Amino acid sequence: KLTLANGPEVYLKKTDFKKDQIRIRGYSSGGSSQASDDIYPSAKFTSGILSIANIGDLTVTEKQNLYPKDFVDLFTFIDGQEEGVRGYSTNEYLETMFKLLYLNFTDLRVNQTHIDIFKEDKINQYNIDKENPDHASYLEFQSKLYQNHPRKKYHTEEFFNQINLKDVQNFYIDRFRDGGNFNFVIVGDFEFDEIEVLIEKYIGSLSKVDRKDGYIDHGIRINLGSEEVKYEQEDPKKAYVTRLYHKKFNNTIKEKYKANLLHSIVDKMFFNQIREKDNLVYSISANYYDSVYKPIELISYYISYGADPKNIEDINRKINTILDEVKKGNFDLKLFEDKKLTLINDYKTSLESNSTWLNAIHSADKNNLYLERLMNIETIIKSISKREI
Repeated sequence: KLTLANGPEVYLKKTDFKKDQIRIRGYSSGGSSQASDDIYPSAKFTSGILSIANIGDLTVTEKQNLYPKDFVDLFTFIDGQEEGVRGYSTNEYLETMFKLLYLNFTDLRVNQTHIDIFKEDKINQYNIDKENPDHASYLEFQSKLYQNHPRKKYHTEEFFNQINLKDVQNFYIDRFRDGGNFNFVIVGDFEFDEIEVLIEKYIGSLSKVDRKDGYIDHGIRINLGSEEVKYEQEDPKKAYVTRLYHKKFNNTIKEKYKANLLHSIVDKMFFNQIREKDNLVYSISANYYDSVYKPIELISYYISYGADPKNIEDINRKINTILDEVKKGNFDLKLFEDKKLTLINDYKTSLESNSTWLNAIHSADKNNLYLERLMNIETIIKSISKREI
């Protein structure tokens, strides 16, 4: 880890799994949560608009012609909780990547044409989507899922028309003017002596602003109750059902792997019994959807299937019966051990990926986790008991 004079901490992980590949991520807490309600429409979509903005004197097309995308690229992002940059390069284009990083922080140029193009695309898509027969059911789903929170309402033409050049420019500047408040992770096939010089030259030159900044909790909460949303056609031939589950969660590594193991066991049992044995569905799956630390620790997962509409009640009864059996521990021990072995093998394979290390180091730094536990995953998985599932 390097700590630069202007503030950033830079985590370096040298690897040799993929020759001549280097990946970078920079990040700072805040994101669109820092936007006041009056500029939120512009702030929400600043990230998308920046993707088509000029970088210095270059248009996006000129940049792509000058720097081959197969070998180097870097771009900004702003989500609901943080802002940052992501990029990659080969060693030949390593300094180019750092130059692009510096320009993304200091000289992305948004003009009215960029705003107009972006708004037109969004409004056109909205006008197409609202004509879909299931549009009303999607609006109902969105409203129930986020309990009608104003920042999670479906975006209409009126919302998109509030996006304006001044607010986008100001929000970009506000989120990226304080480079000293960012941390960075760099993973890949680099040489320390070469990359440290570039880090000092480019990241070390980013401005430092003395301010307190971070994620703001606006009270957005996923509905943890039970809701149903339906869209029905006349004389339907097929039905598609998704059951989403959201639960407060102790977001530790072991709990995540317990959840992964549970989903993989349930998924296999659904396939064997409902798809293969009873032939009630065209397809069925159960899987992990998401887990978050903020604003509260939460895990989400889903069950999804497609079937003949006349089978829906039978399928739902079968699903509930299988879930009840799993709760009682009535599932095959061999299936349990096989799925544990699959998780261990997948984990070992993932350690040979630069993306895995980039994401793990980012998550550990962002959420105050012990990165060392990543090397103990096999032991953690083996320690999970059938009773815990």
